[in-house]
Amino acid sequence: MFLFSGLSLLLPAYVLVTAQAVPQTIHLQSRIPPAAATLRRRALDPVTVPLADFFLGTDLQWFGNITVGTPPQTVSVVFDTGSSTLEFASTLCGASCDNQVKFDSSKSSTFVDRGTTSSITFSTGVGVDPVVGANYRLTLRSGTDTVGIGGLTVPATSLFLITNQTAKFGIDPFSGIQGMSARAQGLFAGLIAQGLPSLFSLFLTPQAVGNAEMTVGGIDTTKFTGF
Repeated sequence: MFLFSGLSLLLPAYVLVTAQAVPQTIHLQSRIPPAAATLRRRALDPVTVPLADFFLGTDLQWFGNITVGTPPQTVSVVFDTGSSTLEFASTLCGASCDNQVKFDSSKSSTFVDRGTTSSITFSTGVGVDPVVGANYRLTLRSGTDTVGIGGLTVPATSLFLITNQTAKFGIDPFSGIQGMSARAQGLFAGLIAQGLPSLFSLFLTPQAVGNAEMTVGGIDTTKFTGF
């Protein structure tokens, strides 16, 4: 009798608890904060620019045009995967740069002279045999200016004006070097900060074929089949 009574007391208590159970709504949020999600949204579309071939007995280097300054001046540069900075011939360079088009900083309203001078030595494959040493040396002066490629521009881009160069650079048909390494500064770092995808692709052809191209911020899928 005692056990039955105990059960009869427990059953109403169980029913009471069940009757009070009310469905609850839990609001879930994305683990990515809205601000971060916004930053990841692509703001710039890829651009494709034509490349010319520096041919010296064989296909050596491919180069193309960028713009520098306000109003923009066209500067041809080799896109170098082994370096990270932008440097090009300027009117501060004398006879050693006479084979290249020289950028005139005095004609750019947005150029800022940073006033630091330095020199760098390059390793190069020009002339087919790799060469390292003082034969490939640039003397530079630091500055900033608006730099663009394919219609995209980055203000206050870090750059270096060539004020002197060794004679070995005299054969180059281009005015400078745009670094494309993973540590690239200046133009491409600025474009990535604006939302351009952080990649580039190259369609390189021999001089006899021509029509070489570089796509900045993407891949031109019309240039290949399969993946």
